[in-house]
Amino acid sequence: MKVLASDVDGTLISEKGIIHKKTITAIGEWIDAGHVFVFVTGRDILTLRKDIEKHKIPFHFAICNNGSVIYNNAYEVIHEVSFSGELAKMIISDPIVRSSSYYILSAGFDRILVNSDIEVAKTYNYFTKEMGIEKVEAYTYYGIDMRFDSHDKVVKSAKLLQQNYGSQVSINPNIETLDINGKDSNKATALQWLVSNHLPPVEDVLVVGDGGNDMQMIATYQGYAMDNASDEVKAVASKVVTDVSEIVKQHLDKRAKPILNMHWKVLLYLVGLGILLYNFPLYVSYFYISLFFFKQSYNRYRDRYKDPLYKNKVIQNITLGLLWIVLVFISVFL
Repeated sequence: MKVLASDVDGTLISEKGIIHKKTITAIGEWIDAGHVFVFVTGRDILTLRKDIEKHKIPFHFAICNNGSVIYNNAYEVIHEVSFSGELAKMIISDPIVRSSSYYILSAGFDRILVNSDIEVAKTYNYFTKEMGIEKVEAYTYYGIDMRFDSHDKVVKSAKLLQQNYGSQVSINPNIETLDINGKDSNKATALQWLVSNHLPPVEDVLVVGDGGNDMQMIATYQGYAMDNASDEVKAVASKVVTDVSEIVKQHLDKRAKPILNMHWKVLLYLVGLGILLYNFPLYVSYFYISLFFFKQSYNRYRDRYKDPLYKNKVIQNITLGLLWIVLVFISVFL
């Protein structure tokens, strides 16, 4: 059994929200072959589930919020690394966070917009409700995601937030977004936990992604980078692909192939059946001749079996009769 863990945005699903039919088909073939498929994403389960159900993508597990929480395919939590409302309130009060276009807190199936520009948030992301900062402490959270105007701002903000809060949470920068998640959580550590604690022994772990938050996972498992990834991400990858289906095809094609394909098997079965039917009278005669000799030997020596002088002779003849029957069956059917 192998595990294929894939990033979502920019990997499975394009920036325009498109996923190719061949990709979904390949995932289905991967699962049908007895392997495990895992989503590994910075998204929370609410936004991921919308696309899973929209595109009917099969899966076993979903690692969300950059590794802060893992769900099974019944959307039940099997592992989590959350942080408190008090800490969340402290972080979103920081001027660095407040300088972002918006910031949304993930609390299970809730995406909470706090004191941000609603119109900007609607344009770029999805939230279920708004909340004032005074109520933030009432929840625990899997993540805070925010958007900046440029990648440079993401990088600079990530460094400053790492200095201020790196001992309490995990800072995961991406292209134009930045995620704050549970302490020490990232895609690599979550996948390692899943493989070590929730799955039977696996033959191989394959990973693929395109963003900065995929780099540690790709480096850990010598994984694949998408062709749209940055040079920095490609540098840690073992190979570059254009679609997840390429990985599936490559590894499923490595399975041992039968010596004969189905058409030749059917042809040989038909030929064998023809030979069997053509020679059937001969096989029947072999059987009855063998049975006759066995019966004759048994009847001849049955009454004398009690006589010690004939006992060995009886055993010898019966054994020879049985051996003859076995040899006939071997020659006919094997």
